[in-house]
Amino acid sequence: TYPFFWYFYSALPRALLFSILLIPYGVYQERRMRPLFIPAIGFIFLYSFLPHKELRFIIYTFPLLNTVAAAGLARLWHNYRKLPVIVPLTVMAGLLFSCGLTACQLHVSRHNYPGGHAFSQLHSLINSSVDSRMSQTCNITVHIGVEAAQTGVSRFGELRSHWSYSKAEDLEISELRTFTFLVMAADDYKPFQNTHKVLAKIQGYSKLKLNWNWKHWPLIHLIVEDKVYVLQQRIVSCAY
Repeated sequence: TYPFFWYFYSALPRALLFSILLIPYGVYQERRMRPLFIPAIGFIFLYSFLPHKELRFIIYTFPLLNTVAAAGLARLWHNYRKLPVIVPLTVMAGLLFSCGLTACQLHVSRHNYPGGHAFSQLHSLINSSVDSRMSQTCNITVHIGVEAAQTGVSRFGELRSHWSYSKAEDLEISELRTFTFLVMAADDYKPFQNTHKVLAKIQGYSKLKLNWNWKHWPLIHLIVEDKVYVLQQRIVSCAY
């Protein structure tokens, strides 16, 4: 859970970046923008009553808020000759900063879904011939751990109709060991070393590190680490 105003002081600034500073100006200068601004803010305000908050809950308001910001920017552009030179320079610097940070976030986001990559790789590693041999003697079962489920695994990735997929939580280790395949957090692998072998290790975003040696590029390094493992039973036990 997050505080009531979390969307306003954390989520919106991180999502809109420099654009959020143009919204008040757009509302003030362009009355036509108020019918867009008021419903968007009202929507966010109402969702703030929910203790569980996620950025995806309010993402539908971003096009409206960006339209208001664009109206403010257009008004500044038309009147830039009447403004102190520092104002248009600040706006240009802010837009360039937003573009750069957006590009950085886009690069980072590529590494935010190790669960989805692991799930896809599981189906790629078990080709049709291997799948056919295993299916002749056993029901193939797959358990998807919490870490994988929260980072990209969805029902759209369940490509084998004759496989049994499970996202059941709070299972005992002895119960998890009965699954043919496990897609789980790397940190949870140790209890399964004797019963399962690692088919794939999927890395994901860990942190950003600033390179203080200015002679080397890039200045910001993306640090990744093992996030999700794909495991297969060493001796396949049939589950019916």
